[in-house]
Amino acid sequence: MTASKRLDGRTYMIGFAVMALVGVSVIKGLLFFGQPAAALAVMATVLAVALSTTFALRGRLDETGRAAEQFAWYWGGGGALALTLAALGLYMAAGAPWLALALRGSWSPVELIALGAFGMAAAQVMGFALAGVLWWQARR
Repeated sequence: MTASKRLDGRTYMIGFAVMALVGVSVIKGLLFFGQPAAALAVMATVLAVALSTTFALRGRLDETGRAAEQFAWYWGGGGALALTLAALGLYMAAGAPWLALALRGSWSPVELIALGAFGMAAAQVMGFALAGVLWWQARR
């Protein structure tokens, strides 16, 4: 029986950040071109890949990598959640200027709710990736 090779936390975080950036870019492009159903499918795929990768690779991380991951999920994911909720609150306080355009489009209420939920999760994944990369850069 061979011991599994330990995974460097920096490699893990940079790979995760690249995956998150590409996924969010594709999602934004699909939303821009009016494809909410395709955007939802990509969001679900990105989140499934992110979670399955995290669960699969977490056991191979070294101690420093695990500390970075915990920091990134707490501060990056939690911070992104807080910033997104604050931005949505300010948007609603400003009268939600573009909401009427979204509701006049071909998007159903279920699609809008799903986009909001997946959008919040995508913000947390992006916050996690950003905090993880910044954590490693601070310790260079």
